[in-house]
Amino acid sequence: MAGGRIQILIIGVVALAGLVVSGIWLWTGQKSWKAVMLERSVNQDQKVSSQTLIKVWEHSRNLDKTILPGRHVHLPGLISQLGIQDERLPQEFRAMVLVEGHESVHNSLARNPAHSHSWSRLAWYSFLLNGPSENVVSGLRMSIYTAPAKSSLIFWRISMAGMCRDFWDEEFENMIRRQINLAWRVSPGKLSSAVSGRDTEEMVIEILRQ
Repeated sequence: MAGGRIQILIIGVVALAGLVVSGIWLWTGQKSWKAVMLERSVNQDQKVSSQTLIKVWEHSRNLDKTILPGRHVHLPGLISQLGIQDERLPQEFRAMVLVEGHESVHNSLARNPAHSHSWSRLAWYSFLLNGPSENVVSGLRMSIYTAPAKSSLIFWRISMAGMCRDFWDEEFENMIRRQINLAWRVSPGKLSSAVSGRDTEEMVIEILRQ
C-alpha cells in the first residue's frame, strides 16, 4: 500500500515538473516571438519602422535572462543594435539601448558563447563606449573563432580591426590576414571599401602581392 502511494507521488511530481517546464517553454516562445519575426525581417532585408523597434524592444528585453537557454538569448542584442543605428529614434532611447544592449550581449554570451554575431556586437559596443581597445580586439577574435568564414561578418571585422591596429598581437594579425584572403575571394570591391582609410590598406596590398 505504501509502495503504491510512493509511486503515485513520484508520478505526480514528474507530471508537475513537466507542466512547469512546458509552461516556461510556452512563455519563452511567446516572449521571443516578436523578436524572432523582427530578426526574420532583417534577414530578408525588409525595412523595420522605428515604432516597431521600440515595441519589440519593450516586449523582448531581458530575454537574455530567461530560464531556458537557446538562440533567443541573443535577440535583445540584435534589437538594441538596430535601435542604436536608427537615427530617427530619440537620442535618449538610443543611449539607453546601448547600455542595456551591452549588458545583454555579455549575458547572452555567458550562456551561449558560440554566437559569432554577438561577439561582433560586443566588439562594436566596446568601440562605441570606449573607442579602440583590447576589448574590441577580444570580441573580434572570438567572432572569428566561432565563424571564421561567415561572409556577413568578414568585411565588417576587417574594417573594425583596422581601427584598432595598436592593440593587435601576432595571433590576431594572422587571423586578420586569413580574413583578408577570404574576403578577397568573396568580393574584392567590398574588401577595398572595408580597408579604405584604415591602417590595413598596406597590409592588403602586401598580402595580395604574395
